[in-house]
Amino acid sequence: MTDIDRVLLNYERLREMRVQFQCNIASLTGEYGKAACRKFSVFLDKGWIRVLGTDIHRLGSFNLAIARRCLSGKQMKKL
Repeated sequence: MTDIDRVLLNYERLREMRVQFQCNIASLTGEYGKAACRKFSVFLDKGWIRVLGTDIHRLGSFNLAIARRCLSGKQMKKL
């Protein structure tokens, strides 16, 4: 079992306990690193994201975040 598999198993256990996940929109830009962006992508693909949050204070920053996204067009439609 890989490290990623172990981490996902822990999150799956939380899901079984009905924990809901919130992801920060900045995670999809790589602002918090590649690992956070990959995790955002996996959570999105698994349908685990229930709430999106952000600490963006200006529309221009939001537009930049969307332009720098690490998700595919298909994944963006899921949001």
